[in-house]
Amino acid sequence: MTKAAATSQQATQALATPRESVTNGHALGNGANAAACSSRIVVVAHEEALRSAMCADLRLAGFCDLSFQHVNEVAYGPGDAVQCAVVILSGPGWKESMDMVRSLLHKDPHLPIVVVGERGGADTVLAAMRAGARDYLARPVRSGELADSIRGQIARVKHEHKPHVPSLPPVFASLSPNECEVLDGVIRGCSTKQIAAEIGRVEKTIEYHRKRIMEKLGVNTMVQAVRLATLHRWEWAGRGEGGSDGFALPRRHAGGP
Repeated sequence: MTKAAATSQQATQALATPRESVTNGHALGNGANAAACSSRIVVVAHEEALRSAMCADLRLAGFCDLSFQHVNEVAYGPGDAVQCAVVILSGPGWKESMDMVRSLLHKDPHLPIVVVGERGGADTVLAAMRAGARDYLARPVRSGELADSIRGQIARVKHEHKPHVPSLPPVFASLSPNECEVLDGVIRGCSTKQIAAEIGRVEKTIEYHRKRIMEKLGVNTMVQAVRLATLHRWEWAGRGEGGSDGFALPRRHAGGP
């Protein structure tokens, strides 16, 4: 079977595969399949056969696709859960096609883009990278190769945008259970009187604990203590949730590393 015949057969199979409906180039969700899709991939290609074949491959890999013939047709919103784009280059005007990559990045600067082209020469690959693509695949693309590349780019973007949380300083472990309760109360916006009533202590005892907290954390005010605890996502686990003496040590928020 010739390469052209194989491509034609792939396109025929792709067109016969149930897919999201397309109106003016924008894929619209159909029923439960669309509702269950949490990751969509934008696919842009002038040639319908290539576009259909790539979309079919992505659907087999578990992705949903939003396919477009021209880059100026690309439109999607936050609800579409678009996580990556695939630009398929074809024909002699591949250099001009790099403008598609730039145009997509202009619309969505953080969108990872994978370029699929006819040739794998250094000049083509460099042109794609300079345009802002994250990866370049030369046709013919092996089964699963495009999906693997997309997953890798999505993972990299998530890692790049993961906020850095400084490690919890060991001084927090030196706080006594009572000091942890007081610090937790201050973080929640409680006054000294409210904290005293909450934990069953007199206000002078709370003031003493506040002073000890500042000394241990090396700060001059409780405002600084709260900022330090918030920065490092410190959280008081509460009494009786661990520890041999019935007191839990400070812990991190669920969102911490």
